[in-house]
Amino acid sequence: MKTDEQVPATQPDADIARSAQSVLQWTTLLPPGCVKVKVENGWITLSGDVEWEFQKKAAVRAVHHLAGVCGVSDMMTIHSTVSATVVKSEIEMALRRAARNDANEISVEVRGSDVTLSGAVYSLSERELIRSTAWATPGVRNVVDNMTVAF
Repeated sequence: MKTDEQVPATQPDADIARSAQSVLQWTTLLPPGCVKVKVENGWITLSGDVEWEFQKKAAVRAVHHLAGVCGVSDMMTIHSTVSATVVKSEIEMALRRAARNDANEISVEVRGSDVTLSGAVYSLSERELIRSTAWATPGVRNVVDNMTVAF
């Protein structure tokens, strides 16, 4: 017995690209033109420079569910000029505010715009809080999590 299957409507790549550009402009706090959109066979590639990790996440989230989108590749880079000393200081201050119990147990190493977190935390939620705190610091492009959870 033959059944009628609904085939999802496909959108032309040019239409998807226009929609993606519009939604990025309307729903994110990205400076105009900092994210470039390329679409091939329904697959969106986002490229360009942003200053914050949250901007990368917001851009991907904004275009992910547009009609005709098969997937999203995040090729954006975080580009910000901040000294390693300032980054380390800001992360350590934020850790003392947010993770008072574990703040003294966490080692923060900064090389350029890369941050490495080491030490022991006492819960998965505190680990995630510390990682998020590092990512939220201006100038951070990469966070390496070498923390362990001690139960």
